[in-house]
Amino acid sequence: MHDDVVVRRAGAATVTVDPRDGARITSLIVDGHELLHPGSGGGWTYGSFVMAPWAGRIRDGLVVHDGRALRFPRDPDDGHGLHGLVHSAPWATTGPNSWSIELPGVAPDADLDVTLEDPAWFAPTRIEQHLELHEDRLELLLEVTAGTPVPATVGWHPWFRRRVAGAGARIELPAGYMLLRDEEGIATDRRVEIPPQPWDDAFGGLTGPVAVQWGELLRLEIDHDGPTTVVYTGKDHAVCAEPQTGPPDEVNQHPRLAGPNAPVRLTSTWRWSRP
Repeated sequence: MHDDVVVRRAGAATVTVDPRDGARITSLIVDGHELLHPGSGGGWTYGSFVMAPWAGRIRDGLVVHDGRALRFPRDPDDGHGLHGLVHSAPWATTGPNSWSIELPGVAPDADLDVTLEDPAWFAPTRIEQHLELHEDRLELLLEVTAGTPVPATVGWHPWFRRRVAGAGARIELPAGYMLLRDEEGIATDRRVEIPPQPWDDAFGGLTGPVAVQWGELLRLEIDHDGPTTVVYTGKDHAVCAEPQTGPPDEVNQHPRLAGPNAPVRLTSTWRWSRP
């Protein structure tokens, strides 16, 4: 099928997906208001993009699995590998509301440096995204399968505007704990009380959805079936609330495996309403 930009409408909601840009949600408009920070050209500073086969940071851009090491590009400012391999790559359109991308497996006999221009994983790996737009919500699904079991953590990284129609964004985070980051900025297993903002951290033990509320204009609740939400509030123009199947660097610390008959799956519902 063709890979043109897809626009879907339901009631007063419109969502736009660009398969050529990582099947990224480039626009989410509700009641005439754009909720996502705009951009173009790839990268991880706009829209809502898929993170896979890892989410967030991997220490030093290195992943070790089954006695093998793969090295990935490191962000020059952060020093770690960020946000996976598929956020800016072209995806195939597989249905009216579905997209997929295939990562090849690396050769089995050597460690390898992997680039974003020529991405690969430990074995052939397929990542699928599906969405359904309704008048009051957006339903999303990610699924990862592989030819042989490989580590996989997935998630979405939305950039929500700080201000919409003059109303400032406020984050509601009903989490039970934060995972303390070490001196290199990588989340550890240590659970601590939630400190004041700004955050660039992984949270768990949620008792309800994370919410972004723009004054009396609009409320957006982000629910998902994964154990981890990363929240980023370090910018003046946008905030991020990221549903994930696990914390950053999980592929190294406590990897969950995606195999041919054991997919790693994540579902999320973004529901909007007037406060």
